[in-house]
Amino acid sequence: MILAGSVGMTGAAYLSTMGALRSGVGLTMTCAPSSLNNIYEQKITEGMTLVCEDGGKGYFSKNNYDLIMENVEWCDAFIIGPGLGVYDEVFQLVNHYSGFHVETYRLLQDLQKVVD
Repeated sequence: MILAGSVGMTGAAYLSTMGALRSGVGLTMTCAPSSLNNIYEQKITEGMTLVCEDGGKGYFSKNNYDLIMENVEWCDAFIIGPGLGVYDEVFQLVNHYSGFHVETYRLLQDLQKVVD
């Protein structure tokens, strides 16, 4: 599962996905803000996407948490952060993952702002 990218930083999601695929993970699911999904679909042709409603803002919010968690059970690794931006709503979402089961999943965080 890859939670990455935002308006102006869709390349971060693409590069994270391609890096995971090239490392041999076999299958990726990249979360895409709905207003950017067309870009994700055009660039990420070898992986799956999970469209997260963004109200046209171009970034994720805490409202996406439930949808993401409904689709995370199958994954062995969860990448959070490349290109998410510095939006408060994004950090509210990322804060939900601070208690994530790290012993079950390898959690990688590349955040651009310190999250409490």
